Amino acid sequence: MQIEKFPIISLILICISILVAVISGIGNNHDAISFLFISDLNINESYWPVNEPWRFVTPIFIHFGLQHIVFNSVAIWELGKICEPKKGIFSFIVFILIISIISNTLQYLIDGRPNFGGLSGLVYGIFGYLWIKGLRDDEYKLSKE
Repeated sequence: MQIEKFPIISLILICISILVAVISGIGNNHDAISFLFISDLNINESYWPVNEPWRFVTPIFIHFGLQHIVFNSVAIWELGKICEPKKGIFSFIVFILIISIISNTLQYLIDGRPNFGGLSGLVYGIFGYLWIKGLRDDEYKLSKE
């Protein structure tokens, strides 16, 4: 794999997720990672973290179980190998932030509980983007017909 095609941002996402998993006992110790949830877990009403904007993104690093983090890590790695080199590092970071904010906000709006996490929303967002982009752009097609 050429260095310019190495998905460094995807690797960083995986490493941060693993670090958070170790610190939290794979999601079992909520107190250790409470600042990563979209809102305070002890608040009974909907709370929007406008004064803590990182909370719209950081739930992507929280995982609840070994299978959860392994599946998400493999999926981000594989999709990142395709998408990251094509978009470039800066555009890929912005892309990740947008998808994370949208998926985490929708999860919170729909479910109403802040105790969620994982890279799944980001995985589905990147997958959907690559799928639609591949229908319209030959550079993004996974196979040639």
